[in-house]
Amino acid sequence: MDRRVLLWLRWTGAALLVLVVGVASAGAGEGAASGRPPLLLKVRLGLERKARLTRSDVSFAVFPSGKRCAFTFSGPTSYKTVEALCKLGFRTTIYCSPARSTEQIQDLEEAGADIGVSVWGAKGTYSSHIGANTIQEAFDAVTSSRLVLRQKADGLVAAGRIGGHYSTRRFPIDRNPDRGSGFGYAYHDSNYLVLSDNKPYMIYLGRERKKTLAHRENFDNRVDSRRVPNETIYYHVMANQFRGTLRRAERGQIVRFSLRDFKAPDLAEISDILGKFGKHKLVWHASETMIGANEYVRHKTRVQDVAAADGNAVVVTLALERDVFPPFLLTPLPLQLPDTVKVKSATCAGVACPVSAGEEGACVDVPLRAIFTGPVRMTLETARPDMTIPGEMPVTLTVRNTSDKPVRVTKLEWVGSIGLTVSGGQTPFDLAPRAAKRIQATAKTVTGARFGIVPFRALLTTADGRALADGFELVAAPRLRVAMDPMQSIPLPKGREQHFFVHIDNFRTSRPDGPPDKFISQRAGPCKGVAGFGLPAGMKAVPAEQPFQLGANESKTLIFKIVNSQYSSQKGEMVKPVVRFDGEKEPVNVLFPGTTVIRGKTRVAPKALDDTGLLVYASWDDKTKGANFDRAAGGTGCGQSGAPCIYTNEGVKGWALSARTGALADSYRNIDYQRGTILCWVRKDPQIRNENTYVPDPAVTCKAGASQWNNYGECLFGMNGFPQIAAGSQSGITLRRYRSWKGKTGYLQATYQGMGRQIRYVQAPFAWTEKWRHVAVLWDIKARRLELYIDGQRAGKADPGKEEWYGAPWDRGRPSGQIFSPISCDHGKWSGTQRDEFYIYNRPLSPAEIMANKRKAAAK
Repeated sequence: MDRRVLLWLRWTGAALLVLVVGVASAGAGEGAASGRPPLLLKVRLGLERKARLTRSDVSFAVFPSGKRCAFTFSGPTSYKTVEALCKLGFRTTIYCSPARSTEQIQDLEEAGADIGVSVWGAKGTYSSHIGANTIQEAFDAVTSSRLVLRQKADGLVAAGRIGGHYSTRRFPIDRNPDRGSGFGYAYHDSNYLVLSDNKPYMIYLGRERKKTLAHRENFDNRVDSRRVPNETIYYHVMANQFRGTLRRAERGQIVRFSLRDFKAPDLAEISDILGKFGKHKLVWHASETMIGANEYVRHKTRVQDVAAADGNAVVVTLALERDVFPPFLLTPLPLQLPDTVKVKSATCAGVACPVSAGEEGACVDVPLRAIFTGPVRMTLETARPDMTIPGEMPVTLTVRNTSDKPVRVTKLEWVGSIGLTVSGGQTPFDLAPRAAKRIQATAKTVTGARFGIVPFRALLTTADGRALADGFELVAAPRLRVAMDPMQSIPLPKGREQHFFVHIDNFRTSRPDGPPDKFISQRAGPCKGVAGFGLPAGMKAVPAEQPFQLGANESKTLIFKIVNSQYSSQKGEMVKPVVRFDGEKEPVNVLFPGTTVIRGKTRVAPKALDDTGLLVYASWDDKTKGANFDRAAGGTGCGQSGAPCIYTNEGVKGWALSARTGALADSYRNIDYQRGTILCWVRKDPQIRNENTYVPDPAVTCKAGASQWNNYGECLFGMNGFPQIAAGSQSGITLRRYRSWKGKTGYLQATYQGMGRQIRYVQAPFAWTEKWRHVAVLWDIKARRLELYIDGQRAGKADPGKEEWYGAPWDRGRPSGQIFSPISCDHGKWSGTQRDEFYIYNRPLSPAEIMANKRKAAAK
């Protein structure tokens, strides 16, 4: 039995009983979603007096032994504090970075803690802690973190700590690369059991069922212990927290407490004040790993039948999904009986099942892990650390009989995962007492298998009909790391072209001689081949393909142009990178699925308000419209986020928007990333008495990207976000104002950001006064133009450079949220300038047209 389970058994005082279980087969229609027949366990209940029970009378208690509520704690990092608390009965999962030392991790395990995963390499966004990662980078972070910690720890290491504003029902299993919250399915494919945040616990239930997740609410009961004056008072505060929680906790509630580390002399006082709560009869003390395991075992099992037996006995038949993963059965299955039934004893194929008197009646804990382990121990050796897709690898299963009786195995069945099969060892064999048998088998993956940490199971059937089972994990890793810009879906109208960057590398680590923090196969190394694309009809790549050669730990970026010659109503069309190594017919299987292209004419065909190419006009003269546009090719909504819409009657023509306004607009159809012109009037808001405190340096600000999520200067208009979450895929337009400083004149800077963090900019002197000024920014990336006009005159133009400009669309062929902002002070952005008469065109206007626009209003 693994060390994590032994620790749990030691702290809970549970007895380790290793016997086997009788198994019967049910019809395929009664099995799990996969159609495989379930595993059936028969639990024999000895009752004090005969009772008629039906299947509806037997349910599952929410916690083992019928406890009312579950307590878990977080905070301490010292193994001494953890050990003292665990000896009292408390439990915790401590989330560790893979960079933490093996000694520290094993000290925490010895103290009684479970080890969870706090991933390295995560690039967080508002939506998710891996929201800015590419798909490959998400697996780098999520999978390599668990692999490294699994090598350092003795326990399961199957709980992950995450964060962000995401859907708990979608994020962990969603395979849509367009989701802004990141690619949470990396956790699913890395065989995590549970994810923890300040939201409901998300528990993975397996690969072969329709409902993939279970959710359990948790309730935080925390104090800021730094404000508590001394340990003695703090102990009493904690005791009252526990006492009050028990008084108010509803049945089935999970409460997470925050504790802290204590100095060694103070640890002795814990027992006197907190000790009684560690063994409280109503509380199930559990780590978050155990909480996940409890939900897992309850969701993977159902009561199939209840029948009377000889005497006063009743037999409860349990059906477990055949793909149940035995290492996740860390906690017993708690059977709940009616309060009118008195249970004297319970066994499952000879294994004693503890019986408790809970508040709602007798509760029987069925120790499934011990039952499935039985008198044998199974271990697995692999020929290599990982395998690729497609691929084969020899594996060796060792079955050891730990009992004093012989065991005859009549059948070995392998239960794989999607795209993974294991075969071999079907010949019956005998195991003498204390003897071992080595079985040679072959693991095989096919195209369509999933990369990551892949679970599978070995099921043994004995001559007397008993079943023994254990679970193992194989690593399926790509031979090449591949990413592409743009990464997420893009609109691609007929007649348009779009640059794509294909990034390939065979990196194993982010640092020379550092830990393996990149998810890539051990087979990866120097290679050469060609890269091209799989394209829908009507699209072609220029060039069609490009050769490459990589040495050890090298990378290369290949730039292509994809040209679209037709519209298409087909859904799910993708530009897929196709990489072939020299000497191999089949393309290399990689993690990146491709970039979705939207080509439906009704969705992506160019659209303008008139023959001049006008896309947006906002006069802001009607206060009842808020900041909304008067007219727009797309949506006219210009919603406020975190700030009201405030007007001034001193506009260029009538009313204008005050600087203290938040206005965020959708970019869909309202602005063209390839070419266009934005024009408006601006002036210092007379109500503003201060200035932005950032002291600029033109040589530094010229390197800033197009995002306005900072206060490094005032954003006059620009990108409130990016439809592409990967940094290399982002593109945008921004006009910023920078203050005067040390006698130097303030200036405007227009920035066009392309893919690969390509920055083109133009700067021009600008005096920030209460006088209305007319400004215009035009761009044409094919012509490599970015120009800034002030009061109708060209004030500067960007250096066109020698390479092409690599823009990416500012929408995804559909309304994509409030990506573009004509004015905003939301989320604390500094804003001191009013706006009026706002225009967007789908082409670069001529100098005469820009001057004509200025003349439409007489500036005050």
